[in-house]
Amino acid sequence: SYSAIRPSSNNFFHTSSQACRNLLESTSNALVTAIRNQRAEEKNAHHPSKNPLTHCCRRTNAHAKICPRISSQKTMTAKLIDGKSLAARIRGDIRARVSQITDLGHRAPGLAVILVGNDPASEVYVNNKIKACADSGIHSISHDLPADTSQQTLLSLVDQLNNDSNVDGILVQLPLPSHIDPTPIIEAIDPQKDVDGFHPYNIGRLAVRLPALRSCTPYSVIQLLKEAGEEFKGRNAVVVGASNHVGRPMALELMLAGATVTVCHRFT
Repeated sequence: SYSAIRPSSNNFFHTSSQACRNLLESTSNALVTAIRNQRAEEKNAHHPSKNPLTHCCRRTNAHAKICPRISSQKTMTAKLIDGKSLAARIRGDIRARVSQITDLGHRAPGLAVILVGNDPASEVYVNNKIKACADSGIHSISHDLPADTSQQTLLSLVDQLNNDSNVDGILVQLPLPSHIDPTPIIEAIDPQKDVDGFHPYNIGRLAVRLPALRSCTPYSVIQLLKEAGEEFKGRNAVVVGASNHVGRPMALELMLAGATVTVCHRFT
């Protein structure tokens, strides 16, 4: 820019002064614009929703590889937990323990499963449980009742199974038909045979840190996390949902393991 000013000109000093002012002004404007753009980029980096490219890059591995802003950020590596492998090991261990019992001349443990109605999802669950029993050496007894079974008939069957010495566990498949109240059915099961862990006695034992039979889904989650090598003490855990069968016992299991627990529910 300076070489473009001809020294032989009569207004050399005036032109030089004006050129310098113009150069300083343009440089200043460029710097201000650059600073504003940089601040905007930094702000958008913390707010992905305001930066479509950043948001897209975080979702797409291909974009993340070519985007310097995203590729330089630390990413969390997902850990795959092989639940089938763990389940197979647990069933193998149970099968070995059952064999030890039967080798001594004792009977195999017995599980009674009650299915009321023909809900397709419930039928799948019950069939899977029967297969799991076969894999583990446990004797399963199925009670398939029609959908119009009365509540009193179901209570009578539960009472009969409570008194059956060949039955060690009772499982009433939920949900039940709408005309049956599940609460008295669950409460009618002998707590020592409540393999679902839904009885208030067993939930209460878990609440006071003296667990007996534990709710299946939450306890399996704990086993899966242990299998993955996770630590619980000093960790923050969030449970989404506060149902009696999953959310609440899940929170109790996590607290029992030493985690600090937050429970989110429909009023959160």
